[in-house]
Amino acid sequence: MIKFPSVVRREKSFQKEDGLQVCWEDSGELKHFSAAELATRYEDAYRPLNATPMDDEWLAIYFAMLSFIEEEDVSLALGGPYDYLEKFKNVPKGQVNFWVKREAFEDPKKIVKNVTCQIIPEAMAHTYGYVDKLEKDIITISIGFGTVEIAAGTQTRTIVRDSLSSINYGLHIASINFRKKLKNLGYDNPRISNNQVHFWDNLLMQVVDGNDPHLSRRTPQGRDKIDLNVLQCEAEKVLQNYQLGLIEQLDFYFSHFSRPYQIIVTGGGCLYPQVKSALAQMFKKIGYKFLFAPAEVAKISAAKGYEMLGKKMGREDTIGVDMGNHSTIITYQSNGDNDLAGKSSPINIQPLVEKFSNQEQVIN
Repeated sequence: MIKFPSVVRREKSFQKEDGLQVCWEDSGELKHFSAAELATRYEDAYRPLNATPMDDEWLAIYFAMLSFIEEEDVSLALGGPYDYLEKFKNVPKGQVNFWVKREAFEDPKKIVKNVTCQIIPEAMAHTYGYVDKLEKDIITISIGFGTVEIAAGTQTRTIVRDSLSSINYGLHIASINFRKKLKNLGYDNPRISNNQVHFWDNLLMQVVDGNDPHLSRRTPQGRDKIDLNVLQCEAEKVLQNYQLGLIEQLDFYFSHFSRPYQIIVTGGGCLYPQVKSALAQMFKKIGYKFLFAPAEVAKISAAKGYEMLGKKMGREDTIGVDMGNHSTIITYQSNGDNDLAGKSSPINIQPLVEKFSNQEQVIN
């Protein structure tokens, strides 16, 4: 299992810095990006919301991901929001050429891969993985940063086609509103643009977790620190408004698709206790059994689902790739140390899911 961020920084050329950098040619133009560690400083990094292969930033992560795979012939299964899948037809495949540089003083290395790729709706991947392990009829709700993805599957490992839905009400809504609250408090950082929503989401999570982001505002007397208690109060208001809107969206969905399946909630929304509590009340009200995926499972369930579906479609060598808004997960393992900075280790989903499947409800 390999994990690294999904945000990148555009560069004019290869930099003399440590960290992963990629370059490729597009219609005679060279595109340069730094990824992974160079882009973990969110104030310097960017990625379009719900990026697709139509975006350079998505392609930079795609090539960075391929650079970790040792084999020359690569079979991938990946995807994205259901409503955006048409754009994924442009995934680079066949013979793919690019350059990569990892160390400060090494020369860029040309990499050539022969790529086949299967495109799968993200929620379908989540659902298939859970259905396969739990052997129950399941509706998966993935509350991501860009969208909320929903799919239902039966214990016979069949995805219910008319259950697939993509709702443009991801956590970026809360991120944008938190940015507005900070501006109203007098905090403004000219280095950070309004559309760098990943940065504001990271900041919101810091505040919710009780970590002081050390923000300050300009006053006639100079700079004045913004109190964490004030920030937490504003964050609470933002998340309360978000969960009200989210419940309204889900109410509409269940008014059109209503089956007595067990609900599993996964994605970044599970990181916010306020959101989980509101959803728990909603599911109890409409009479559904539900589970919130533990963080360890939620992180890898889409990538594992992609891999499993790819193998079901006839490619036993399939590598599942979940290129999310915040992180990229690859279900690839090798004998070498391919992991970025050696910070991650392989994760076996089976014992986690076995523990998970014995729980009736997981709220906290």
